[in-house]
Amino acid sequence: MKRLLLILPLLFIGCREEAPEETHTAKEPTELVHLASDKLMKKIDGGYYEPFFGQDSTEVKVESFLMDETPVTNAEFLEFVKKNPQWSKSKVLRIYADSAYLANWPSDFELSKNLSPQAPVTNVSWFAAKAYAESVGKRLPTLDEWEYVARADAKKKDARNEEDYTQNILVGYQQHNSSAKEVK
Repeated sequence: MKRLLLILPLLFIGCREEAPEETHTAKEPTELVHLASDKLMKKIDGGYYEPFFGQDSTEVKVESFLMDETPVTNAEFLEFVKKNPQWSKSKVLRIYADSAYLANWPSDFELSKNLSPQAPVTNVSWFAAKAYAESVGKRLPTLDEWEYVARADAKKKDARNEEDYTQNILVGYQQHNSSAKEVK
């Protein structure tokens, strides 16, 4: 008991001390060069949905929003990286991307021979995706927007109970080397 009484004040003294000021050695990426985008966007009508994950299962309201009709391609992301070299493989700060960043690109400004320029870009970080979106005057969808739109198919807002919808998702997971397939 005496030991406990001696240790407790030390714990509280340690908790009261101000934390040392954080120092950041990583600098923010330099200003982005903006790109023109002629990619068509689709209006997604808002509505309600029950989140797949979460503690409560109350419905979440999603306002209407715009989303690109097709994913960002390797060619589009390559153009972005060429105009914003701070996002190239060799120059991106590791705080913004891990070692898998653009892993299927052999160099900073070269696509692999087995990679279609018109296939969706893969192995990018959230930070790089956000920078790309900002460079074309757009934004990334919120988590609720993603979850809401992911439940839809070409005909229904919520197709989760449709057999074709589930089958298409399962087939997608079974496909290998989808980075070679072109965006439609």
